Amino acid sequence: MQDCSFTSDLRILPLQHFDLILGMDWLESFSPMKVHWKLKWMSIPYGSSTVLLQGLLPLVPTNTLVQICKISVSDQLAKLTPSVDPSVAAVLADFAPVFATVDGLPPKRAFDHSIPLVAGAKPVYIRPYRYPPALKDEIEK
Repeated sequence: MQDCSFTSDLRILPLQHFDLILGMDWLESFSPMKVHWKLKWMSIPYGSSTVLLQGLLPLVPTNTLVQICKISVSDQLAKLTPSVDPSVAAVLADFAPVFATVDGLPPKRAFDHSIPLVAGAKPVYIRPYRYPPALKDEIEK
């Protein structure tokens, strides 16, 4: 691998997008290491020096705009090509209103809930993670 020789037991798995998956036993044998997940490199001790192993980077430039589209099959075409298992089709038929396509807002209810907003108020900022026990007690005071 990149002019370095490694000896390790491997298992062959039929994976389409990966050449090799490193296991915990292999990673542990080269610990401690530095890893940059976004740039896909790993710096490991190798012999008396350190080796940088570089993974394949995506070919898409960083400022590329990607648009994802959804194509849905019309009801007539779906009836022509029945690819759904009969037992699943029975459940879908029994609960057709649940799986119907949404064509507007939900119906009016007896109690519509809303959140009253204060004009000019600033958004509340709270740390997104749990507070450690010591800080939590101080904050609650």
